[in-house]
Amino acid sequence: SHYFKDVASLAMVEVFSNLYYRVNQVIIEFYRGFDEVSLYGVAYKIIEVCINFPSILLIVLFPAFARMAVENISEFRSKFDRILTILFASGILAGIACWFAGPIVFPLLGTGYEDAYIILRYLAFSLIFFFPNFLVTQGLIALNRNSTFAAILFSALLLNIVLSFILVPGMGAAGSAISITVCEAVIFIAGYYYIRKYTQQG
Repeated sequence: SHYFKDVASLAMVEVFSNLYYRVNQVIIEFYRGFDEVSLYGVAYKIIEVCINFPSILLIVLFPAFARMAVENISEFRSKFDRILTILFASGILAGIACWFAGPIVFPLLGTGYEDAYIILRYLAFSLIFFFPNFLVTQGLIALNRNSTFAAILFSALLLNIVLSFILVPGMGAAGSAISITVCEAVIFIAGYYYIRKYTQQG
């Protein structure tokens, strides 16, 4: 049923997100040790707090998107564009906040975490794409393009692994942060392209 497909696709997002994060942890620990993993982990927690906003927003909006995808594709496209602008702007603001907040927040966590702000600054760029990618995800699911969605996520996961093996040995956790930003950009570009493709007749 359509309901089962929607639930399965949303579950796949969670699985992918966890793999995304865990694979990077393993690679960082292999090349740079557990201390570097700890810095990466605490920096990524700040990112997870930030992306709660678009996650909750899109959960609320999804039923309306799914309905528009069936009944009025032109309205779907119009709403998509408006919300996309809001999420892009929010992602930029969240990235700026993370850039400046890191040196203040991490010393409060205790000795040894002060340098985590450097990793957070690299991760801050990923928020520019993390925020709109929640919309891209929901848009593809609403359009019942689950196989396209799965292919994009799987490709990004493979790209993340390759980039991490290239960047982490020399840059440590910062290299992993760069990899995540690149992969989120790829997810957005591919997802946006296919949403435009599937709605161009609307």
